[in-house]
Amino acid sequence: MNRLKEKIKKKWKVMTGLTVMFVLVFLVGFAVKAHFTTKAADERTYTIYDSAGKVLTSGQEYTMRRLNDLFTVTGAQDSQTKYEWQSLKPDVLLIGQAGTNNYVGTPVTTTGTTGSIATKALIQGSAGLRLTVTENINGVETTKSFTFTINVQFSINESLDPTTGVEMTKVFDTDDRKAIIMDYHSATTTRLEFGTSASDPTQKTKLNFMFGNAQNGDWVSSNKDVVKVEGKGIVAIGPGRAKLTVTYQETGDTVSYTDEIWVYVRPEVKYESADGSGTANGQIVNSDVYSPSLVVRTGDYLDCQAKFESNPNESISSKLVWVISKEIGSKKVLIKDSLGNSTAEYKDDAELVWLPSLRKYQLKAKAETYIVQFFVAETYPGFDNLDNSAGKKYHCDPVNIAGGVQVKTNYETKNVTINIGGHYDLTNAFNISLSALQKNFSAHVNTNYDGNDGTSIIEFNNGTWNINTKTTGKAQLIVERHPNQNSETNIPEFNDLGDQPDGTTGTGVVYVNITVMQTFSMNVSTADMSVGSTQLLYGMFGEDTPTEADQFKWDPSDDSNNEYISVSTNGQYATVTAKKETPSNSPVTVTLSWTNSDGLTLTTTCKITVRKSVDKFNILPNKVSVEVGQQQIIATDLTESRNLIWLSSDPKVGTIEQISGTTNPSAMFTALKAGKTVITALNPDNNVYATCEVTVTQPVTKLAIGVEDQDTKQVTQYDTYTTTLAMKYVFMKAIYGPSDTTENESDFKWSVEGTSLSDVKPTDIAEIDSSGKVTMKREGDVYIKLQSANMYATCHLIIQSRPMTSITTDVTNLSMIKGDTYTVKTTYLPENASDTRMTWKSDDAKVATVNSSGVITAVGAGTTSITVSAVLPQSDDNHTIATATILVTVRERLVSIAFGSNAEYIAVGGSKTVDLRFTPSDNVNKNVTYSSSDTSIFTVTQEGVITGVKEGIAVLSCVAEDLGQSGAVTCMVYVTPQEVSATDFSITPSEDTVYIGSTIQLTPVFTPEDTTIRDVTWTSSDEAKATVDADGVVSGIAEGTTVITATYKDTTNDNKVWTSTCIVTVEKAPIYATGFEVSPTTQNIICGDEFTITPKFTPEDTTNQTVIYQSLDETIVTVNSNGVVTGVGPGDAIVQCTSVDGGFNATVAVHVDNAVDFKLSPQKRDLAIGQSFTPKKVIKPANAKKTATWKSSNTKIATVNSVGKVTAKKKGTCTITCTLTKYRQSATCKVKVGKLYSKVSLNKHNIRIGLNQSYRLKATVKTNAAKTPKLKWKSSNSRILKVSSGGKITAKRVGIARVTVMTKDAIHAKASCKVRVIRRVSSIRLNTNYTVCYVGRSKQLHAIVKPKSASVKKVKWQSSDKNILQVNGSGKIWGIAEGDAYVTATTTDGSNKRARCFVKVVEPTPITSIVIAQQDVTMKRGDSLKLSYSVLPSDNSDDIEFSSDNKRVATVNRKGVVKAVGTGNATITILATSGVSSTVNVNVVALNKSELNLRQYDSETLIVHGTANAVTWYSSNTRVAVVTNGKVVAKGIGTAYIYAYVNGCKLGCQINVTSVNNKNR
Repeated sequence: MNRLKEKIKKKWKVMTGLTVMFVLVFLVGFAVKAHFTTKAADERTYTIYDSAGKVLTSGQEYTMRRLNDLFTVTGAQDSQTKYEWQSLKPDVLLIGQAGTNNYVGTPVTTTGTTGSIATKALIQGSAGLRLTVTENINGVETTKSFTFTINVQFSINESLDPTTGVEMTKVFDTDDRKAIIMDYHSATTTRLEFGTSASDPTQKTKLNFMFGNAQNGDWVSSNKDVVKVEGKGIVAIGPGRAKLTVTYQETGDTVSYTDEIWVYVRPEVKYESADGSGTANGQIVNSDVYSPSLVVRTGDYLDCQAKFESNPNESISSKLVWVISKEIGSKKVLIKDSLGNSTAEYKDDAELVWLPSLRKYQLKAKAETYIVQFFVAETYPGFDNLDNSAGKKYHCDPVNIAGGVQVKTNYETKNVTINIGGHYDLTNAFNISLSALQKNFSAHVNTNYDGNDGTSIIEFNNGTWNINTKTTGKAQLIVERHPNQNSETNIPEFNDLGDQPDGTTGTGVVYVNITVMQTFSMNVSTADMSVGSTQLLYGMFGEDTPTEADQFKWDPSDDSNNEYISVSTNGQYATVTAKKETPSNSPVTVTLSWTNSDGLTLTTTCKITVRKSVDKFNILPNKVSVEVGQQQIIATDLTESRNLIWLSSDPKVGTIEQISGTTNPSAMFTALKAGKTVITALNPDNNVYATCEVTVTQPVTKLAIGVEDQDTKQVTQYDTYTTTLAMKYVFMKAIYGPSDTTENESDFKWSVEGTSLSDVKPTDIAEIDSSGKVTMKREGDVYIKLQSANMYATCHLIIQSRPMTSITTDVTNLSMIKGDTYTVKTTYLPENASDTRMTWKSDDAKVATVNSSGVITAVGAGTTSITVSAVLPQSDDNHTIATATILVTVRERLVSIAFGSNAEYIAVGGSKTVDLRFTPSDNVNKNVTYSSSDTSIFTVTQEGVITGVKEGIAVLSCVAEDLGQSGAVTCMVYVTPQEVSATDFSITPSEDTVYIGSTIQLTPVFTPEDTTIRDVTWTSSDEAKATVDADGVVSGIAEGTTVITATYKDTTNDNKVWTSTCIVTVEKAPIYATGFEVSPTTQNIICGDEFTITPKFTPEDTTNQTVIYQSLDETIVTVNSNGVVTGVGPGDAIVQCTSVDGGFNATVAVHVDNAVDFKLSPQKRDLAIGQSFTPKKVIKPANAKKTATWKSSNTKIATVNSVGKVTAKKKGTCTITCTLTKYRQSATCKVKVGKLYSKVSLNKHNIRIGLNQSYRLKATVKTNAAKTPKLKWKSSNSRILKVSSGGKITAKRVGIARVTVMTKDAIHAKASCKVRVIRRVSSIRLNTNYTVCYVGRSKQLHAIVKPKSASVKKVKWQSSDKNILQVNGSGKIWGIAEGDAYVTATTTDGSNKRARCFVKVVEPTPITSIVIAQQDVTMKRGDSLKLSYSVLPSDNSDDIEFSSDNKRVATVNRKGVVKAVGTGNATITILATSGVSSTVNVNVVALNKSELNLRQYDSETLIVHGTANAVTWYSSNTRVAVVTNGKVVAKGIGTAYIYAYVNGCKLGCQINVTSVNNKNR
């Protein structure tokens, strides 16, 4: 049964525990839920934005630029969410329900998941707008408040109802302000009228001010080619962008206002076909008026009707941006835009080219369907942002051309004639892009056309779709269209391609008929030559043609007597030599005729002009500056045409191309990027050249003004910036581009400009320094102007002032205790005042002071006023200053209170006023509270009157208001049944001293103690000396003595009178020390000397000037009670000085030196057992007393007698001490006793001396003997050197010997030195004594020493100035910086011979260009050629290196001599140290045979190895042998030479022809 009970009890406990745990979990879960629910409620986010979509943040200032605006809040989820809106300044801003025209100054409440409020501006000014959102979130009602400052200022009203061709919107969502968008129409005028009132509902389509009459404004357009102010409105003149600025002043008002707005005019595009045909020719093709696709041909025009009358130099890019794209499936792909963006695969398919002379765009495009768009400049968001699927973020729509632009093909049968060597491009022929041709067409050569296999005449390249010619004849290419067009192309009328002349349509096949003709021409058609120069001329055929030398005829020829030129002919080749200058415009014509075996004659000519040789010419000017993207004509001072070679040292900076047809040789320079390049004009006749340094600048093309946040350093661009005068400064920054501009920001000019109608000097409103820091001086508005080299930007700076109109403090009256502080709290109106600074002032700083934070400090007793005032900058006269005043009363701090007596006696029924005393006695709070411990014994009033009630004793307590209970005092009150008479009376003390100005208390003494009546009268016998008050307090007045008499009249004892006196002596009050110091604070003395410390008190007449002196180390100094310090031992010690009055401390640092300089010599000594020595006393000065005592630290090791003789006893170490008796100074000698030993060492172990020179070796002997042993010297080879008994060695002959030294004692210690006898250098010189070294370059100097047989020739190199020149150990020098320095070479063999070289270090002059006379050279294998080139400038500091990229073909040595070693191609690079290089392409050729032995009518083919170029063959004797395309045919017996010409290089093969009957070849 008991076990059952226990089980039940345990089960109950478990159930109870589970229940408790469940409850706890529930409570924790509920708390967590409540916690997260609250947190979720707290995190509800509301978004507030205006009608333009600008999001506002609580606390933000918002500039209202429209008379009526709408604010909306979103983010709530509860449909019953309440929104309470309130204008905090209804005289500036009214609010009302959205959608109504009812505006009020009282709060407006709306409900819903969103809330909106309409606002209406009444006047300029600032007003707070408060929004309170109350929403029930998960059962919790939450409230969130937002406050915004709405700045209402003069502005163009940014509210305009759209009309045809006119609207007002933001260009991009991120813009701060709206802009005006207009359409240009040539047939009609797009006009926007100015309004008279924004509040007039009939003028919503007019441009108004928020306040005022816009028709009375002074309106200015920045670009009259875009928009023009005309009458009382603006008119669109042409496409582009312009800034519209207005200045306005009310009649009778002295203040003017300025604002601005951008106007963007979209173009009207007109299509013009190049040949005048086409149904749409001359029509407007904007997509809103022309919806079908526009069918065009490449080369047609689009006229956007841009105007340039007012700004003829304005570029089209500042007006419009064009974009060409196409659709591939459902995706749009960019082809190209005018900003340089493109898709690599399609970038060559289409573009628009601006033709300035026609002021039109020309379309150059392959057949395809395109989307062509025109954006006004600065409105193009980029191609990737044209996708509106995620919401449109730009609002100035482009002008789209028609329903798309279809560019037609030229896909029809072609009949073409091509010369040999020419080619035919089918992409141009069909006007279809290469990729479209490859994806949609195939082509092949007809193998049976006009009886010919076309593949032998032409070849077709499918990779480029080019037709290349092989030989003369006729051929045909068949082009076939694929059945279906590729999905990536959209060629117009694709299925109709291949229409035939007979009317057959859409066959998809087209034929290209090719006729390939022979050509005959000269290698040059015109030549300009200088007198004395030569020119190689030769005839060229389009295809290999068998020729004979006698088939060619030159005119003039060898035998002609032409006065201007001579012509040396060799069959197909001729060399022309210029003899005399030809008349002006009368060149000599050289004619070459070729007649074949059929009698057909072909003729070609070359016109040659001979001029005087130019020895010198210049480019004028020799320095030019050009902007990126611009072109500049570079002209020489030559007066007639010359064939000059023009070169740019850095083609990446700019390119140069010769201009033909000019009277003076000129070239056109095109600037590509910022930098410098040298333009060289080279006369190839004699390598005379001229140079011009061109600096390419990148001007600023984008300029704006930003404001820098001083905390984040972030710069934000502003056209208009509004701030308050309280900010003092605005930090303007230049925002400019491009990033590679060469203009320096430091060269930009900042200035302040006023509005046109303002009568206030702009510099009276604000000033700006060269860094862009604006100092604001008063409210108003100005324009900040930033000027770069060729453009400027402005920012409209509006400075507002909202002064405080009232200030309220948290107290108006303040009672304080001296030393206390109080921080005043202030509030002000309006709450959004722009300048919240305040100044604080006290009328009496002796009573209370106040700091800039409003902290009042009580200084002294009294009353004063504290005034707080608003700080206002310079403003109009009607601005008043808000102030507030606080009345401050200061009292002394109550230190204590005390009863006049510790006991009061009073009879039952009697009353008396207790004596309560305050410290200090005046200007304190004397409010106290009295209490009786037992009111049945006595009572007390709050005035301190006690009344006896019954006999007994009780306690009287008093608590001061300022001290509280901690400062309470008590007094025993004795109540007697009747009055007790006195039996004796006296006062204490009976004699005392008081200081002038001080007091002492005299106390009456009654016998018995419980005497009831205690009234005492006090008098002074001489009140001029001391006075006494009714409480017995004596005050010292002047020096002297007086008698204070206390008179006591006991009314209980027949008015018996008692008297008692006190003799009071009045003395001057003692003067207490406030500071204390001593002199000196540091002192150096010697042992035995003394000095006295002088105390100095502050004030000097301190009464008690007693000082206690103490030495902190009496082993060094002692000091007596008078401050006399005596040195007793060397060292440093401190003397501490303490003033009795005040306990001030001061110290004197004393350094004690020995009286003499004393030491023993030696201070250490090794001594052999049984030997003795006497240390020597070394004392300075010499006349010092030398009497001393001697002592050994261990007499078992060594003893010392009274005269200092030390005797060694046994092995060990001890110290011998000598003490000077007079000076108490000691010196020691450490003695080490041991067995006898000796050691010897030499100062050198290995030396080198010159022949016939001497050197003395120094031996050092260490021994513990009493006397140092003598030495013996010896040479190992006396023929090389000898040594004296004193260690002097003399060199006799070159060689090596060893010198040994030995002690002459029992030890025989030895030491030796190896001596090398050398032949020294007799003289040294450098390979040059003057040289020039360039900064960053090196040179090698060489030292030459004599005699040549010198043993050591190594020298040490040194620079006199390592900052200018450095040299290494081998004589290689490096230029470090410009300047002069010497390099010195010094011999290292000990002869100290020197030679030096003066080195001038200068900045290097790098090569800017390498001009090569011939960039392509053909050489015969085995030949050598020295490269002909010129370097510019000629006085350069660079080295030239040569290299070949194919040494198997051609090698080049360091002198630039190229040797042809194998056939093929190689590139020779000429590289300057500066990095400038040029290359020569070398083609090495060779015949496969140099000699052939043939029989008549035999043939053999010669082959030219190493080239794929055309080879010209001819025979020196066609009667012996003829050659055709290398095939040699023997004709007659004899010898002839077959020549092959490859690019002017002549190769020869000797042909030996024997009889046909000759069997031996």
